[in-house]
Amino acid sequence: MALGKTVSAAVFSIAATTFSINQSEAAPNIFGSYTAGVSGVTAGDNPPTIDLRGGLPSPFEVDNLVKGGPEGYANNDPNGLLFTVVPAGCIRGSQWGCQYSTGTENATITVNFTFFDSHKNVIGTASDSALATFNYYSNPSRDTDNLCWLNSAVSGTAVVSSMLVGTCGAPGTGLQTAYEQIRLNLSGELYNLNLYDWNDWNELPKVSFQWVSKPITKAPESSSLALLAGGLAIMGGFLAFRRRRLLSRLA
Repeated sequence: MALGKTVSAAVFSIAATTFSINQSEAAPNIFGSYTAGVSGVTAGDNPPTIDLRGGLPSPFEVDNLVKGGPEGYANNDPNGLLFTVVPAGCIRGSQWGCQYSTGTENATITVNFTFFDSHKNVIGTASDSALATFNYYSNPSRDTDNLCWLNSAVSGTAVVSSMLVGTCGAPGTGLQTAYEQIRLNLSGELYNLNLYDWNDWNELPKVSFQWVSKPITKAPESSSLALLAGGLAIMGGFLAFRRRRLLSRLA
């Protein structure tokens, strides 16, 4: 009887080990911070300004994501706003004495991310730039603009690849569903950093994250399979022994 208990315990132990392998992984503690800047404005023109208020928390966390699940905003980020790009009141001169109230202004908007672990060790960086176009008309209510991320400007130590998803809408079209998807390797886990285009005054581009790598169900190791096979063989032999013993008593 003791042998039966031992074999049963061994088989149960193997089953429990296999079950634990298949459990979903806990989200790693990954934090981040970011900065943004403006460049490329024609000399003498009024540049747009960037307002980080209302954007990502500082620092932000992405430990709320599910591995292999859908994209989502950073932890405790209710709206996914990256920053606000505020166009200048007029292209040149003061807002109350514009020298040029009509025309087009272009600016390069750059964002720089730094990612780190719970011990504040830097685990990777990522940068991208967008082209912002501002069309000024004599009637300010007709002013249009857009912000389009540029795949050619992606860089950083955590960057694996990048691609543009969709087509950036021209100023005034209202289309803002396109985005740049940057694949990141953060401590061995793959994430998507999605930077969304924007269209219409003011510019309010959004950002989302996605834990890309799907859970891998590991097959039991060969040693575990051998142990399982051995346990079943012993169990089979034990049951055959008990059957023969019972038959001999009945004879």
